[in-house]
Amino acid sequence: MTDEAPRKKLTITRKRTTAIPVSEAGEDVPAAIQRAKKRVIKLDKPKKKQSQPIPARKKPKKPPSQIRAADLNKALSEYSKAWRGFRPLASDIERQIFQFIGARHLSASKRVVTALLKKQRTAKNYLLNSEMDAPVFNLDDTQSGLVSWERANKAARQLVKVEAQRQADKRAKQRR
Repeated sequence: MTDEAPRKKLTITRKRTTAIPVSEAGEDVPAAIQRAKKRVIKLDKPKKKQSQPIPARKKPKKPPSQIRAADLNKALSEYSKAWRGFRPLASDIERQIFQFIGARHLSASKRVVTALLKKQRTAKNYLLNSEMDAPVFNLDDTQSGLVSWERANKAARQLVKVEAQRQADKRAKQRR
């Protein structure tokens, strides 16, 4: 047993710190501090960006077809008392409107005209005026006949639908 060589002595030494002094590192490198085998790195807080003022909300732009329909409706209201008063219109009113557009050099497509006629014909006052034997008018305010029984019946059914839809919309709006 004595033949064995004696063991080497073990010594424990402290690890060197890897922190670089601030004066040597420069200003842009953060200093590291060593505490209990943990490194704490302190960084400068980034500057907050300056907030830009919120611009005022812009009105949503209307599609060109709605603008043209509004212009056409205004022109027809100025021209025709029957249109303005929601009187029953003749069956060939679409042709008369296109002639009016051509004479006045207005810009409106067939889709714009049909949408405007639908809006006019589903208006509550138009449906109320479409009773049996009421006069039917052309665009130039001349009388072209009387409202037939079928047309008056259709207008009455349409009026019921329109009123029911308005009541439903009103109830839905109150729930919100």
